[in-house]
Amino acid sequence: MPGRGFVGCSTLGPDPSIHVDGKFKLTWNDVREIERLLPVLGVSRPIDGISMEGPDRAEVRCLVRPLSLENDNEAITFTVVRRNGRWVPVDKPSRGPFRVTA
Repeated sequence: MPGRGFVGCSTLGPDPSIHVDGKFKLTWNDVREIERLLPVLGVSRPIDGISMEGPDRAEVRCLVRPLSLENDNEAITFTVVRRNGRWVPVDKPSRGPFRVTA
């Protein structure tokens, strides 16, 4: 249709601002579903990273403040699993130190 533009988004991988590591991959839809859990869990920070521990299990990390190489970093972490095709938390979020490794 003339006059209309298309803005694309990829459903092949997660948001590039969210670091996903591990042998197993996540789709953009998986990440969005996990993000929807944040308010339910009382987490007000965005997801910084997701570490895949298996095809249906992941640890989610939300930084408390912007990442710093000089100062101690703190993160909120929780574990999610995929049950019946949906991501659900298996523990309450916990707050603790986070180390930057190069």
